[in-house]
Amino acid sequence: MASGGRTRVVVLGAGVIGMAAAWHLMERLGDRVEVTVVAEHFSPNTTADKAGSLIMPFDVSPKGSVGGASRVQRWAKGTFDLMHQLYRSVEASELELCLCSGYDIKSPDTPEPWWKDLVFGFRIVERSSAEAKLVHAPPSCSHLWAFTTFMLDCRKYLPWLKRKILQSGGIFEQRKIENLTELSDYDIIINCAGLGCNKLLGDQSVVPVRGQAVQVRVPWLRHFVVDYRSKDHLTYILPRANDTLLGGTALLGNWSERQEPETARSIQQQCQAFIPGLAEAEVIGGWVGLRPLRDEVRLELEQRGSLPAVVHCYGHGGQGVVLHWGCALEIGELVEQHLVGARARL
Repeated sequence: MASGGRTRVVVLGAGVIGMAAAWHLMERLGDRVEVTVVAEHFSPNTTADKAGSLIMPFDVSPKGSVGGASRVQRWAKGTFDLMHQLYRSVEASELELCLCSGYDIKSPDTPEPWWKDLVFGFRIVERSSAEAKLVHAPPSCSHLWAFTTFMLDCRKYLPWLKRKILQSGGIFEQRKIENLTELSDYDIIINCAGLGCNKLLGDQSVVPVRGQAVQVRVPWLRHFVVDYRSKDHLTYILPRANDTLLGGTALLGNWSERQEPETARSIQQQCQAFIPGLAEAEVIGGWVGLRPLRDEVRLELEQRGSLPAVVHCYGHGGQGVVLHWGCALEIGELVEQHLVGARARL
């Protein structure tokens, strides 16, 4: 216990999941907890800093029901609810949180998504329409999903979360953790180590999905285009406040973080097939990120021998940003339930 009888909570990992969990715990539990965030890497050197920013579920399916809705649906809705709140506040300016409309390329017989009521103005656009021709919909496409959603740039969001945590009395410590026993002095561990859980816990079901993206300057572009039909590569054109992100790849089990020039050129070409004007875009950067994929997101409380209680939250693949706040809410529920049970046992 910390001074004043507060519960000492450590959050392992400073990506979007860990930072959101830390802030929510401090908001939810206030003076009952002392929260420390421990990580080897902080923004701008996290996987989340390389995320595409589009708040749209795409590679997760609802698994496990709670209260009539799947956990994934609850997690996604939690994040959308936060985006609504932030967009209506003065914080939106600092976060560069914006709304963006665009198109998702679809194949025949694709059912409507479960998340269609979370985004704005969802509708189906037939490939034969003049609107679909504007984005050069390929012959393999039967229709497009058109909608408006939020764009959240984690290069702005993570420093904002850090400031909120510091203002609430949170502590940050930069170091590499190789075993959870190194955190035994705390009362509760929140494990948000992402891909690191492969070695940290020996969880071989957590594997990298290598993504590469190209950053360009194209100020005239105002709509997004995504084509996520292939398992090996994801085509996305994502205009943000001060740049546009072109992608990408989705190479399962590939641990390489080296940028490959040939892949970058291929990404530009596949994006130009949808918007030919991108051929004149100025390239201003690029990066590679390893998405931490697991067959199913692990979010549960575990008692591991002599260790403190551990709440695990990892394995979100490329959907960490989309699911982060809903996951933080469930982490808060688990921690509060644990604290209530611990008091009852005294």
